[in-house]
Amino acid sequence: MAKGPYLTDKVRLVIAEVWNNHRDWRGKEILFEVNKLLRQKKLTEVKLPTIQREVARLRRKRSEGMAPTLGSGVDRPWSISTLEKYPISGASLGLVFECYRDRLDRHTQNRTEESLKQLLTIRQAKWMGRLYPVVSSLIDKKTNLLESLAYWAYRYADLEQCGELSDVEIGSHELDSILIEAKGKCDPHSLRLAAGFVD
Repeated sequence: MAKGPYLTDKVRLVIAEVWNNHRDWRGKEILFEVNKLLRQKKLTEVKLPTIQREVARLRRKRSEGMAPTLGSGVDRPWSISTLEKYPISGASLGLVFECYRDRLDRHTQNRTEESLKQLLTIRQAKWMGRLYPVVSSLIDKKTNLLESLAYWAYRYADLEQCGELSDVEIGSHELDSILIEAKGKCDPHSLRLAAGFVD
């Protein structure tokens, strides 16, 4: 007999996204944020036991090494030496390096667990390379290309990671629409989401 309601891939992905970005939150905090996002997407809300079961599954998956973790695979910090295994297009490499240098400087100054989490990951650097031609063609001359590229790379990398975490094959149609509608720009308040790119 099934335990609780069936979770659709979309709901599972929302839960993974909230948990992945707020690991220190308790069940009720995650429930509140998940249901807020589900309402925005016009999806059925979930109850606390559903959140607790899914978060327990995500934690178990991560502890068993079956999910992306900081410091492993493409979720470890990017550096020039990673280019051999994870190449990035030459056109975007200068911006990737600039973002890397900025975050490395912040980590060197602070040397905290939080600044370590803010280092550019290989996954984010790969997305910067993929998105460079798209974002640079969408933004106007007044927009900071590096900030926009770092922000959108963070958003796509987070979506990809949450898909892996929740065992959901993701499509980026929704995020693609947001990127196009925003013309490559990012909400200044949302830049904080981009792994601490802006103070």
